[in-house]
Amino acid sequence: MNRWVLTLFLGLCLAGCASGTKRPAPAQNPENILDELTDFEGQPFKPERKKVKLQIIEFWASWCVPCREALPAMDQLYRQYKHQGLGVLAVSVDENPEEALGFVAQIRPQFEVAWDPYGDVQTTFGVGTLPTTIMLDETGELLVRLTGYTTENHQMIHHQVKLLLAP
Repeated sequence: MNRWVLTLFLGLCLAGCASGTKRPAPAQNPENILDELTDFEGQPFKPERKKVKLQIIEFWASWCVPCREALPAMDQLYRQYKHQGLGVLAVSVDENPEEALGFVAQIRPQFEVAWDPYGDVQTTFGVGTLPTTIMLDETGELLVRLTGYTTENHQMIHHQVKLLLAP
């Protein structure tokens, strides 16, 4: 019996090793963690390289009801402040990129959207609740971290953006 279990275990291990799909090694440097993001086809995400004064990273999923409210509100905020230096990156944590892409096609945001296929970026930022909003200054320092979506949260974010981007 033990020999049969050992044979089965080794067979499963070898079958797993023979798989053609390999997960790339995560970024070793946390500063480069956004390099782990992809587009919805699994290709490396290539963000626009523009200088922003204030960066918002919004973690979301297509199945998350509050996220369905948060992303359109974030798009309005971005459209209002993008010329003053606001950058927004929405990071989908969906398991199925097609579902995320379908939602993005519905709302058609002007900000950038990427996919976190292995959850490395989500883990690095300690995201456990969706949506989660991370606000960083131009040096990458964390300024604000909010979980969930409420009208009050969005008003607070709007107020912070207005203050931080004021001339």
